[in-house]
Amino acid sequence: MTRAGLRDAIRIVTAALALSGGLSCDLFVSLGGLTNGQCPSGKKPCNGTCVSSSSTLYGCGSATDCSPCVLPNAADTICDRDNACAASLCVMPYKTCPLDPIHPGACATDTAHDANNCGDCSVRCQGIANGIPKAGHAIIVIEWL
Repeated sequence: MTRAGLRDAIRIVTAALALSGGLSCDLFVSLGGLTNGQCPSGKKPCNGTCVSSSSTLYGCGSATDCSPCVLPNAADTICDRDNACAASLCVMPYKTCPLDPIHPGACATDTAHDANNCGDCSVRCQGIANGIPKAGHAIIVIEWL
């Protein structure tokens, strides 16, 4: 049954009780947990309904943002221990390299084009005499001086 159908059924039952001299009562049914803009613990209001505050579909722990977690170069996201959006899997060839001062963010290091992270985090491309190592499409390219 749809929500609109359920609401109509509740109205009919309530009206029938009132007309038949039945019990006088107020009937309240929560259609998603949202009551006066308040949601139970662990949930937040999004589009008129209560959703999990630890769901990547609704922006993890942000109380005001219901946008899904989208991070550059991330193939998959999770809600981390601080309930913030975080990358759990990067699109190749990107990686999260915690020791990379130039690309400190999640999935920010392009290991196919970074000579200091050549194919993997903290792996420097090896050079030869009179050459400058560069990473390029997961192969080492030597630029002659």
